[in-house]
Amino acid sequence: MRAVLLLSALFALVSCASLTEEECRAGDWFRIGLADGTEGRGPDRIEAHRRACADAGVTPDAEAWLKGRERGLRLYCVPQKAYEVGRQGRAIAEGCTPAERARMAPAYEWGRQYWRLELQADDLRGEIRDIDRELAALPPDSPRRGALFARRSLLLSRLGTVELQQRRYASWP
Repeated sequence: MRAVLLLSALFALVSCASLTEEECRAGDWFRIGLADGTEGRGPDRIEAHRRACADAGVTPDAEAWLKGRERGLRLYCVPQKAYEVGRQGRAIAEGCTPAERARMAPAYEWGRQYWRLELQADDLRGEIRDIDRELAALPPDSPRRGALFARRSLLLSRLGTVELQQRRYASWP
């Protein structure tokens, strides 16, 4: 799970071409700004669009983009979105004001707690799978089976506890 999250984050950083040539030529700058705002993008994002669209000979309509971004930020800079972002293990994007970020912080931390517990649960499930594979490979009369079953039982108990804790954080109150 951690590896998947890390690879996803790296992919997001590598694939930073902000727009395709077709998007630049279509020029729906309000929609592009709205999309950027709903992702919490900062005001510098327009510069990335300028660079992406330069080869196509297109200059962004900054005013339309700003209006769309402002509307999108109203959807992003709210506690429910902060909870979703935290639950995905991501950081709150830079576009929100300090006051908005302060209002979002409790929801974000609630979501982060869910995410942390999910990582723990995934680790426990992985250990249980490893034990199951080892048990399947052992002969039925192996003296090691007893210790593995005891370890598996302990892990299942811990997993149940983590999943029970996780239910508390399953949604933003």
